Amino acid sequence: MACSGCGLAALPHHEVCGFCGALLLAPGQVAAKREEWDRLTEKLRSEFSSGYERGLAARIAWRERLRRNRIHHAITGALTFALMVGVLHAAVLDIDGVAVFLLLLAEFGAGAALGLVVNRQGGGGYVGLGAFGGGYLAWTVLSLLTGVIVGPFERGVGGGFLWGAFVLPGSLVAATFGYLFGLNLSMRRSVEE
Repeated sequence: MACSGCGLAALPHHEVCGFCGALLLAPGQVAAKREEWDRLTEKLRSEFSSGYERGLAARIAWRERLRRNRIHHAITGALTFALMVGVLHAAVLDIDGVAVFLLLLAEFGAGAALGLVVNRQGGGGYVGLGAFGGGYLAWTVLSLLTGVIVGPFERGVGGGFLWGAFVLPGSLVAATFGYLFGLNLSMRRSVEE
């Protein structure tokens, strides 16, 4: 039986997952499953138990690796997000001087937060896609609302320019990076297990 929370294959008589603590069996089912477990041969129980212990140890090691690499993932997210936003918004920035430096710091901070979100969730392609794609869209809307970037109507061009020039390509680039970033984290776990 696999845990619905984390996917770890648990022993048939476990009430809760040994990795994430999710409930696996209703309290009344534990006794019946324990009787089935006791009817198995010692060799079969030993094989199941050793497989479970290996899987649990690999999951715990993976979680610890994620914790150790939090700073690395935050830096990767910060650099990538700031580069994407900086390149794609450069043509429509409406600030200069110290404000550009402060904006760059804010972009680094937002990217670091997105990297930590993906790390905290344990990776996953769709987690990364949602975090970085959504983060880019939110950043673009916030930049438009605060006047950091000039909207297309102030430049005398239609809304198609805004979407076609940097919102859609930027969203695609950010979502693609996020997908690959999250997928990399989750693929490492499946290879190590």
